Amino acid sequence: MARSINTITLLGNVGQAPEKIGSGENVGVRFSVATAPGWAPEKTEWHNIVAWRKLAEIILQYVTKGAKIMVIGRLTYNKWTDKDGNARVQAQIAADDVVFLDSRPTSDENIAAVVAGTDDANEKPLPF
Repeated sequence: MARSINTITLLGNVGQAPEKIGSGENVGVRFSVATAPGWAPEKTEWHNIVAWRKLAEIILQYVTKGAKIMVIGRLTYNKWTDKDGNARVQAQIAADDVVFLDSRPTSDENIAAVVAGTDDANEKPLPF
């Protein structure tokens, strides 16, 4: 029996802030990610991403517009009929995992240090 694989890995910047969809156990999130080849930044492509349940909650809490992330998921198609009766199809990536690639301060003290251009908040005496 032949196998099949449907895996997509994207590394790019969040273009649209995550938007909550669904509710309760079916909570989800929808956002977009921009990718472009290094040799041709004018060839930016936009990818629609959806995530569900716990991953969606984490994305809503930590992902912001412009953040650098890696999305690992699978290509899916959202099919519906519009108000005029036309069949519509939209490709999207259903995220299975998201890796946050931007560093993020972990406290107000660290945020103040980063804004001030210093990193004194993390400097502690070495234990040896």
